[in-house]
Amino acid sequence: MNILIATEKNCVSEFLTSHINRELAAKIHIKKNASDSIDFILNERPHIAIIDIDINEMNGIELCETLENQSQKTYMMLFSDKDEDYIKIAAYEAGFDDFIKNPSHPKLFRKKLKRISERLTMENGEAKSIRYNNLIIDKSKYIIQHKDISYTLPKKQFLIYSLLCEKPGKVFTREYIYEKVWKEKMDTTNRSVDVHI
Repeated sequence: MNILIATEKNCVSEFLTSHINRELAAKIHIKKNASDSIDFILNERPHIAIIDIDINEMNGIELCETLENQSQKTYMMLFSDKDEDYIKIAAYEAGFDDFIKNPSHPKLFRKKLKRISERLTMENGEAKSIRYNNLIIDKSKYIIQHKDISYTLPKKQFLIYSLLCEKPGKVFTREYIYEKVWKEKMDTTNRSVDVHI
């Protein structure tokens, strides 16, 4: 997932980057002025763009208005330390999809971001990677990465592992795991899931 952060403030980009990295497997791009941000949105079409209301050259609302619906594939979020209703109304009228108050409660911000990411993933097809704690599970390459180390597992073990990491804390039945991984109904005497786990 590609995410743009458009802000001239280092404290804002650091706050957003640290919390995005805790929740998502994403490539983050930081732009410090409006013209570079607009070019990036139009040319790269990031999945999410988080635009600071105070940015060089123009404010965040003017930046969104400049795009004139050319950013429809990008989920646009306005980041602001002001939360008066007239600002929110102007943001939505300019084309923003969401509004983030600064300082935002970090856990709330991460949950919001995760939900947006899940929705965008559902709209664009199945997720190609999952982030769980410090692990990045790359479903397209069957690789699990922890920091700078990559691990490979046999295909069925990898599929079981990624299934469990997609919904941490959820209890899965043996039959459910078998049907998801082997793509067929399970015979009652089959112990393949037990063996692979």
